[in-house]
Amino acid sequence: MDVATITRSFTISDEHDRLIDELIADGRYKNPRDVIAAALNLIEEQEIRRAALHAAIDVGVKEIERGEGISFDDIKDLEAYLIQITDPILNRGKPG
Repeated sequence: MDVATITRSFTISDEHDRLIDELIADGRYKNPRDVIAAALNLIEEQEIRRAALHAAIDVGVKEIERGEGISFDDIKDLEAYLIQITDPILNRGKPG
C-alpha cells in the first residue's frame, strides 16, 4: 500500500529531543519518524476514547432526564457500583 508522505518542519523541546534519541538508542524505534508516528497513533486512540466517553455521557444524561437513572443511598454504594462496572473494562486484556 502506497502511503503519501508529507514533509513538515517543526521545533521540539530539548527534553523531547532527548526522549526521541533515547527511544531510538534503546532499539524501541528505528528513527524519529517512527517515534512521532507512535505518538500520533496514541493521540488518535485517545481522541477516539474521548469521543466515546462523551457519547456515553450524552446517553446517560438523556436516561436521567427520562427518569431512568440509578439512585444510591450513600457514597459507598455509588463507589461499589462504579467499581463493578469499570473493573471489567480496566482489566480487559490483563492476565488472570
